[in-house]
Formats: sequence, C-alpha cells, structure tokens
Amino acid sequence: MPVTCKLCSRELGTISPTHLKYKHNGMTVTDYREMFPAAPIRSLEAALGTSKGLKGKPKSTIHRQRIGMGNARRVWTDKSRAKSSASLTKLWATPEYYETQVRKVIQNFQLRPTSIERQVMAIIEELNLPFRYVGDGTCFIARANPDFIGIDSKMIIEVAGDYWHDENYEQERTEYFANHGGFKTLVIWQHELDCPETVKQRLLAFMGEGK
Repeated sequence: MPVTCKLCSRELGTISPTHLKYKHNGMTVTDYREMFPAAPIRSLEAALGTSKGLKGKPKSTIHRQRIGMGNARRVWTDKSRAKSSASLTKLWATPEYYETQVRKVIQNFQLRPTSIERQVMAIIEELNLPFRYVGDGTCFIARANPDFIGIDSKMIIEVAGDYWHDENYEQERTEYFANHGGFKTLVIWQHELDCPETVKQRLLAFMGEGK
C-alpha cells in the first residue's frame, strides 16, 4: 500500500529525497519529518523490501538491518532542530511555496466555500455585482487569501464567522489589504446574514464608494 505525500497528495512507494528536492523546492527528508512527524515515509512494501523490483527475492541479513536502520526514529539534537527550523522558515517565506501549500490544504480538505460564503455569493449574484469568489486559494494578496475580489476594481469582500474571528478582525483585514495593493475592503459578519436586506444595502453602498 503506497504512502501519500502530505505536500502534493501523490501516492508513492517512498517519500524520497529526490521527490522532495525537485517537487517541493529543495525540501529535505529532515524538513518533511519535522513538518509531518507522524506521517509515514515508506510504504509497507518498501519498508519490508517487497517492492515490485524485489518482490519474491530473499533479503540478506545486512539488507534487513539497513531497512530497519532507515526506518528508525531520528534522534533530534538542538543543533539539528535549529537547522531544520531555519530551513523550514526560509522555505515558507517563499511566496510561491506558501501560496501553493495553503491552496493545497484548502483544496484537499474541501474547506471552501463555507456556508456563509455561499450565502454572500448568492446575494452578490442576485445583485449582479462584479465580484468573483477566490476564497478557495485562487488569489493571494501578499500572504492573505481574500474571499471575494472585484473583477475590474481594487475592492475586496471578506466574510467573517462570528465564532472564529474577534472584534479586531475587520480593522486588521481592512488595513492589511489597503497596505498591500491599495484595496478597499468590506467585511460582512455572519450575524448580519440574518437580515439579507441589510447585507444587500451594505454591498450596494460599498459599490458606490468604489466609483
């Protein structure tokens, strides 16, 4: 049974150094283990030495010992932890890598659109407003993934769940998008959707501000 790479969801016999290096921007097996400590590196067949090329062939004692050593848990020292942490920090600081990984998480777990995003989407379509949904990782502004973005304008609509976001969220998001591209932002809160007409009025007023 193959193992699944946590970064790209590809099924492999082994999460090899070559796969990580060329498919994931120079990541090492050490980096991968640090990021996903509980994830298997080898399939059962590979661990037992019964992959397609070796299936049915006897394994020497040395061969079996090497397999065991390769699967042994790595002992982390302060130095190796610091090195791995620095490597991961550098990797995640790369915009392309960050966007790719966040987008994969969103798509793999089918997190978006949420129920309240669908409600706002329906209102936007009803009013025929020029916004498109990008909350599935389609678009990033610096390191933030907005929910809706203007098709021909620098305008963003964010949908905020009451449980997940505090009172500072609206100001933080508004300032962030203003400072990264000069976007105007409207934040619609979950409780506001109890009165769709009010949301419609806010959206229309927001469109007026963008003209």
